[in-house]
Amino acid sequence: MNYFTKYSGLHKYAGNKYSISVILMVLSGFALTVFGLDMTKKFEREWVKKTFTNRALELSMAIKEEIDLDLENLNSIKAFYASTGYVNRIEFKEFTQPILERHPSIRALEWIPRMTDENREEYIAKAHVDGHRDFRIFKVTEEGNFIEAKAGGEYFPIYYVEPFEDNKKVFGFDVSSSPVRWRSLIKSLNTGRMTATAPLRLLQDDFNEFGILVFNPIYQKKTSASFAEERYKNIKGFVVGVFHIAGMIEGVLTTLQTQGLNIYLFDSMARMKEQLFYRYEPDFTSGEQPERLDQSALAIDVKDLRSGTFYEEHFRVGDHTWTIICKPSESFIASLKTNQSWIPLSIAVLLIALLIIYFISHTQKSSLVENIVEDRTKELSVVNDRLEEEVEERRATAENLARTIKDLEKAKKAAMNIMRDFRIEKDKAQALAHQAQAAAQAKSEFLANMSHEIRTPMNSILGFSKLLKQTDLDEEQMDFILTVESSGEVLLELINDILDFSKIEAGKVELEKIDFDLEPLIVDVFKMMTSKFGGKDIETYIDIADNVPARIKGDTTRLRQVLMNFLSNAIKFTSQGEIGIKINLEEEREDVSALRFSVNDTGIGIPEDKREEIFESFSQADMSTSRKFGGTGLGLAISKALITAMQGKVWIESEVGVGSSFIFTGCFGKAEPVETTAIKKRDLTGTKIMIVDDSVMSQKISQRLCERLKLDVLSVADSAPAALQKIDELAAGDNLPDIILSDIMMPQMNGYALMKKIKSHTKCDSVRVIAMTHNLELGIAKKAKEEGFDGFLHKPLVKSELEKEIITTLSESQTELKRTVSSTDEQGAARDIRILVVEDNIANQKLLKIQLNKWGYDSDYVFNGQEAIDKLKEDDQYDICLMDLQMPVMGGEEASRIIRKDVDKEIPIIALTAKIVDNVEDECREAGMNDYVSKPIDADDLKEKILKYTA
Repeated sequence: MNYFTKYSGLHKYAGNKYSISVILMVLSGFALTVFGLDMTKKFEREWVKKTFTNRALELSMAIKEEIDLDLENLNSIKAFYASTGYVNRIEFKEFTQPILERHPSIRALEWIPRMTDENREEYIAKAHVDGHRDFRIFKVTEEGNFIEAKAGGEYFPIYYVEPFEDNKKVFGFDVSSSPVRWRSLIKSLNTGRMTATAPLRLLQDDFNEFGILVFNPIYQKKTSASFAEERYKNIKGFVVGVFHIAGMIEGVLTTLQTQGLNIYLFDSMARMKEQLFYRYEPDFTSGEQPERLDQSALAIDVKDLRSGTFYEEHFRVGDHTWTIICKPSESFIASLKTNQSWIPLSIAVLLIALLIIYFISHTQKSSLVENIVEDRTKELSVVNDRLEEEVEERRATAENLARTIKDLEKAKKAAMNIMRDFRIEKDKAQALAHQAQAAAQAKSEFLANMSHEIRTPMNSILGFSKLLKQTDLDEEQMDFILTVESSGEVLLELINDILDFSKIEAGKVELEKIDFDLEPLIVDVFKMMTSKFGGKDIETYIDIADNVPARIKGDTTRLRQVLMNFLSNAIKFTSQGEIGIKINLEEEREDVSALRFSVNDTGIGIPEDKREEIFESFSQADMSTSRKFGGTGLGLAISKALITAMQGKVWIESEVGVGSSFIFTGCFGKAEPVETTAIKKRDLTGTKIMIVDDSVMSQKISQRLCERLKLDVLSVADSAPAALQKIDELAAGDNLPDIILSDIMMPQMNGYALMKKIKSHTKCDSVRVIAMTHNLELGIAKKAKEEGFDGFLHKPLVKSELEKEIITTLSESQTELKRTVSSTDEQGAARDIRILVVEDNIANQKLLKIQLNKWGYDSDYVFNGQEAIDKLKEDDQYDICLMDLQMPVMGGEEASRIIRKDVDKEIPIIALTAKIVDNVEDECREAGMNDYVSKPIDADDLKEKILKYTA
């Protein structure tokens, strides 16, 4: 064997060895590649499944919570109905509007009363009064047509619905005419619990959208849960929520942004087993939230949804069980794949490359092959090491994933426990809220009854006191009766304060918005309050800045109440000096004027550390003041709450022994312009005037008012002697005033003495003297005229009254004008009027009989509403009916409804009521009454109402 042969054999042996090595290497590479691919796929499947489950769980819990919150709103409305005897259309709208704003998935909130043939026309008439003249009760035929519901049996129509414009189409729809809706309604009525319909197509959306109706029953009174017959008899109606399924679900999807999940909803308790009613399959790859599929595309087998990867959850909706199934879309799965299969594939490519190299280099020297193989082996070793590192990293990732999944399971259990605790706490909170509502209702009813029971005898006390004052009494008897009247008024004021305080505590203070003139209101307040001066020597003034709007929009009753409280406080703690009101414009915007009111006095003052305390309920700066001056401390607390309602604030500026200023701000709207007929007035420009007053503040106010009237103020004197000296100076210069305004009550020389000196002055024949005084003594104006004054003004002065009195005084037809004015009180004499009085209290009957006879009216009396009905049936010649509200046998409201329906639709009915609640006027008008008079009855108010409706 030569060298070549030997070499050839060795070469063959070496070639076989390399061939085996290469083959083994290739096989190992492929094996590792397959293993790597399998491990990668396994990890990816596990990751996708866990991620999908967690997202589906989060979505399901969010949907369940959203549905629970939506349904809970029906219990809120039910509690609202339970807290009051009657909810009108405006109250229903105001209560439901915030709910609809917070929950856009609620398609509508409805009130469905039980209606019969007996009260059908009454409900329709009430809807017409509310402004819905086209209201009718209708049903839907099988063909989808709307037809009017004929008389017969009972109805459950949609009577209130909000938002109204979006649901106008169903207004008046008789729910009992729809079998699906009727089954749920009658089930709710019989069980006393909230029930839901199966998903159905909504009338509001022309049958194009799926939704559900949830019924919550409300009964006339507390009803036993054991007797369905009792519940059916006492059913008042239903609070109904119409829920838009797509809006309910997609609101959650938008919040969570859970893309790539296919969602399917079906009702497990529907008549057709597992009825699919919602399907959601977004296109994840587009990167945008897609539009929902047409809900008509629900033709899918529910069994197919439970194949492959899916998540299923069940929850209650009313008395139904809903099932949600989530499935991952292909795009969702693709988004979670790591796409790291390049590692095993790269190994396979490398091994194949080695095999190719082997065959190419087979003809070359074996040493070269060995070198190449050795190099490739090293490269393979590096790749294998890298693969092992990747496998180890994958294993660590899998372990971390397993721990994460375990943590998520723990978090899920913790979340479920938290949700359970939350539901328990929520139930407790709801129970406490219901108890609080019941307590508030009981408190309101107690206060209303207390008010009625106290006001009824108070009407007799104050009424007979006023009648006694008009009889011949000696001085001692007059003092007794004035004490009785004053005590009655104090008690009445206390009752009003307690009722106001109760409303404020319950958050029921609502402000009216009406246009009014500011200056006359302030004057009226002073006229009412200055009668309480009790002989105190106190000057009064009203100082309204020029830039304050003359006419504003707001609540006159509440503004008057605040001013009267502050003035009453000022009068109580001021023995002498001045009390006045200043009004300034704080800020003016496009539609709002912010005004600043200051009620000033020169009383005892308030220490700085007590100024905040006195605005607290039942509190005073010093408890000894309650013994010395009287009062409960409620007035200022009520005033602060009312000022807050006016979007203002209140504070005190005071100095002990010098006086106090109660300052508050309030926002008022711009009043609508009023078209007035131009009245020709005398031009006062340049009219010369002189002011005589010992009060510096009154001097300033009078001078400012004169300047606003464009009068020429020649002089301002602080005493009668100073005035006389000034008159001599003016007479010497032939520049005497046309008018002299003189205060009556001045030191050294009073106004009467000054006026006589002026009248006796040789050059003052044409000078007119007008008296001014804060004294409200009966007959003071008549005395001033008899003593020789040409005119008379009560303080505090205001521009309109000053202008009127100056024009009247300067007028040549003054005597005739005053005669005409004085005769106006005699106008409105009674004609032959027959009045039916319905009043169960004998003392009040007696009081009304005396008063009506005094006015010349013929009156008959009955004790309750049933007797009034019988009386009007047998005698229809009455011109007007005065009707008490709370009476035995039959109350005034029920009687009025029957009179309007069956007896007399035209006779005016005026309510006599001791109820002091915000909606008493609405209650009276809904019962068919024309107007009302509050007890204790003001005689002038009653006479004005009688003349108004019998003219």
